[in-house]
Amino acid sequence: MINAAAADKLQPAAGDYKALVCLFLYGGNDANNMVIPYDQTTYDKYSAARGVLALPRATLQNLTLTTPDPLGREYAFHPNCPELKTLFNNGNLAIVANVGSLIYPVTKAQYTARSVPLPPQLFSHNDQQVQWQTSVPQDDTRTGWGGRCADLLNSMNTNASVSMSISLSGINKWEVGNVVNEYSVGTNGPTNLSGPAAAQIQAFDGLIALPHANLQEKSVRT
Repeated sequence: MINAAAADKLQPAAGDYKALVCLFLYGGNDANNMVIPYDQTTYDKYSAARGVLALPRATLQNLTLTTPDPLGREYAFHPNCPELKTLFNNGNLAIVANVGSLIYPVTKAQYTARSVPLPPQLFSHNDQQVQWQTSVPQDDTRTGWGGRCADLLNSMNTNASVSMSISLSGINKWEVGNVVNEYSVGTNGPTNLSGPAAAQIQAFDGLIALPHANLQEKSVRT
């Protein structure tokens, strides 16, 4: 991904297949109870701030840091995430913390005074979902950062008949590019017209075959 900007100047590596898999949860994850302070001092601060929502320290899935924190801080996963703990401790999972869809780092005083630019509709859940997918929190854009990366890497795609962006859960903005279009399928494969009865298919074909004098109607029909 770091070299994506130079993709049009790179030679495709035969057999060098890579995929980026994005699981977007559309909200609902309490991040403060997903990755939790584990050292006693920081845990006590977490517990005081969270109140009744704080998880008991003894139930947490504590993590082994490759490099100890210079301030002595330790971390843990939610009790129901033992698999994530195993992946992390084996070096196969990383945590990217302190990220969000702000335009600039903002303090409470700056937010109250509106002294720095803020994303539009900052506390709107739907808008925040879109901003996470576009990586452009300050403006509305039709493309997502996954789709824009696919545009840059498209010249390295050795099988042009398969889209570089494939969704297993319907359409989304993250995969929309200026060049590459996403291919949306379900978990059981693409949706086709084999399911409806023959009479329904015949009626559908009849609607498509109707003559239209208006050029826009013709375009939509085809």
